[in-house]
Amino acid sequence: MNKEKKESKNLGRVPAILFLMALFVVIVVISNAGQGILPKANSTSTESIAISELFDPSEAEKNCSKRIDLFAVGGQSNAEGHGEGSPNVISGAYEVDGSTVKNLSDPVGDADTGSAWPAFAKKYHSATGRCIAIVELAKGSTAQAAAANGGAGNWDTSGSLRGNLVSGVKNAITTLQNKGFNVRYKGILWSQGERDAQAIDSGDITKSDYKTAFQTLTAYFETQLGGRMYVARTGTKDSGDTSGFQDVRDAQDEIAAKKDFVVMAFTDAVDFPAEGKMADNLHYDQDGLDEMGRAMAASASS
Repeated sequence: MNKEKKESKNLGRVPAILFLMALFVVIVVISNAGQGILPKANSTSTESIAISELFDPSEAEKNCSKRIDLFAVGGQSNAEGHGEGSPNVISGAYEVDGSTVKNLSDPVGDADTGSAWPAFAKKYHSATGRCIAIVELAKGSTAQAAAANGGAGNWDTSGSLRGNLVSGVKNAITTLQNKGFNVRYKGILWSQGERDAQAIDSGDITKSDYKTAFQTLTAYFETQLGGRMYVARTGTKDSGDTSGFQDVRDAQDEIAAKKDFVVMAFTDAVDFPAEGKMADNLHYDQDGLDEMGRAMAASASS
């Protein structure tokens, strides 16, 4: 009889033990979810999920206190990026693509694979504590001066690119505002000049042509958007420097020295060939792009 009572008592404890075990599992899952550690389903990791699916507007708003700094990317292919890149998501950083907001990760915009902008965002967020959004509006092979246009378009008064950038920025502001963010537009991250340098070398334009066109563009952006224009000074060819590339660099320096709107944020690309940071004759590799991004972030956050 005593044995039967003992067994009955032990069996009565089983539901309670099972309840406590289930409660423990629920607590662990909730705790991990709060830290962004989600349980795996069918061995599918977050790396296989589309980047856009990782964006949680409510979580982003909480992390950013609904405040976000917006930068536009403009220029040609080194602004887009031809590096190796990484799909890693950058904390506190987002990309605006049309009416979509997604976590910032390479390839950003039209980057081949890797760009300067994850490194920029990581450095900027670390330095300021503010969240950041990027809208990528650069286009490869484009010229500044219309006469240097090789067929990809130009940023001069006769081209459509400058207007497209302004429209892209205004759309990005609206998109972020529609998701509840208080947007502070900071400016343009600019890398362009290789096409015009080659046109100077071929005799199609002069330094004066390039400088006049660039001055006109900076005045247009200042009037239309405000903020600042953070310039990465043009470097040179991996095969060696030329008078055309020197003229473009000099013109950029001269404009930045006289115009507060234009900030010379990075000047070391000219050293990339000697430092082995070129992907080909004209494009920076990922080390070069990351260096450019970090330097521009230090300038923009100061």
